Amino acid sequence: MKVSEITIDTLETFLKLNKDELDEEETTELEMILSSAIAYVKSYTGYTETELDKYEELTIAVLVIAQDMYDDRSMLVDKDKINLVLKTTIGMHQNNLL
Repeated sequence: MKVSEITIDTLETFLKLNKDELDEEETTELEMILSSAIAYVKSYTGYTETELDKYEELTIAVLVIAQDMYDDRSMLVDKDKINLVLKTTIGMHQNNLL
C-alpha cells in the first residue's frame, strides 16, 4: 500500500476503532492526525507526497506516527524517545540532511 492510498478507514482499522461508534468530531480528529502524520514524514524525509509513494515501507511509518498522535493526545508526554523501528524506517529515507 502506498502512502497516498491511506484512508480514514485504513487508519480506523489500524487503530482498532469501530467506525460505527465514531462521531463527526472524532472522524475530523482522525483526518487531522492522518494529515499531520503524512506531513511529519514528508518533513523528516524531505520527500514530496509523490516521492513517498515510491517506498511502501513509509506507509507503516505514517500509520505508527498517526497511532502515537492518537494515543498521546496531551501536552505532557512521559516518553522522550522515538520508536526504534520507526526511526530506522524513516531515517533511511532522510533526504534533507544539512
